[in-house]
Amino acid sequence: MNGLKVGTAIFFLALWIIPWIRQPIVSSSEFSLVEQAVLAVNDPAFYPAMNDQMVRKYLNIGPQEGVQIGFYRQSDAFSAREIVIAKFDTEQQAEMITERIETRKQAQIDIYSGYAPEQQAMMENALLDVQGNYILFYTGDAAAQSDQAFLDALRGNH
Repeated sequence: MNGLKVGTAIFFLALWIIPWIRQPIVSSSEFSLVEQAVLAVNDPAFYPAMNDQMVRKYLNIGPQEGVQIGFYRQSDAFSAREIVIAKFDTEQQAEMITERIETRKQAQIDIYSGYAPEQQAMMENALLDVQGNYILFYTGDAAAQSDQAFLDALRGNH
């Protein structure tokens, strides 16, 4: 009987703690510090910065959207490697950015399916991490390290 009470208490404690641990991070970290943290664990040769015109062309996100965004990719059409880091203020901006990234991802999968199956697989396995006021989209060989650097930077551990 006593074991049942302890088990029940642990169960309800877990129900209370697990959602708290998995809460999205709303970060006060500077955008540039989050960018630097993610880029530091990646080879810069694979991820040169794209300008605002390229952000608009590839992601359909312009300065009028009111978000800070960093977009990194080679101009090589045979490379699926991309990083998108965005900081936003509203849930609507988060939804818009996520939707446009997903649209970009599917378009790239469709393109690569015809001639580059390894790039298609890389894009299909892309990381999309949406936190309280930041998004990371990553395709490449260092997804786990990039996501950890992203989360550490959001927590202020840079």
